[in-house]
Amino acid sequence: MRRRTVWIILSAVVLAIAIAGTVVWLNADSYDDKVADCRKAIAVHDFDADPVEEGGTLPGCEGVKRDDYMALILSNAIDDMPEKDKDRLDYFDNGTIDGSIG
Repeated sequence: MRRRTVWIILSAVVLAIAIAGTVVWLNADSYDDKVADCRKAIAVHDFDADPVEEGGTLPGCEGVKRDDYMALILSNAIDDMPEKDKDRLDYFDNGTIDGSIG
């Protein structure tokens, strides 16, 4: 074989590997997709009927960082609370809380 033929074959193989790698990389789930899927799983899960063990995660939340998972759990818990129990301190223009605590 001539050098030119070897370079052509080698270039074709490298190009094929690069294209395959790009396709796999583009089709992979991003971290934001995993977090969005986890948020949906938490929203529909019935924690009273099916509690999650301490230190465990819900199915659908695999691959989400522990801190982000805990933030999603707490966010869901706060969103489920009645508005008056969220204990929002709404300061009025005069700088006092004037009965804004329910």
